Amino acid sequence: MGIYFLALVSENRVRKKFWSPSTITAFVKNEVYMGHIIWGKVKYEKRNGRYKRIKVPTKDWIIKRNAHKPIVSEELWEVANQAHKERWRPSTVETKILSNPLAGILKCENCGHTL
Repeated sequence: MGIYFLALVSENRVRKKFWSPSTITAFVKNEVYMGHIIWGKVKYEKRNGRYKRIKVPTKDWIIKRNAHKPIVSEELWEVANQAHKERWRPSTVETKILSNPLAGILKCENCGHTL
């Protein structure tokens, strides 16, 4: 079952008719469901009178493990994230031509990484 299917059949509706695939992706990647809380994933710097959002490297995050009772086990969370990574495909817009039509389809024989 892919994220697009889940977005279409979901009975939970928030403002829009259905959850978008990006919303479901956010659920799958959210470590709060394992009982962890993470601070400092992004920081904001003021540049030219505007604030710019900057991602912080993982090693600099503040992580509190087992801050609350987990909703899903760590094993289930890992399986869901692995399944999500394997389903990645490049976005296609009808008005644009892919520079490489095989992008996202080929995989490295040694490590399995999508080429």
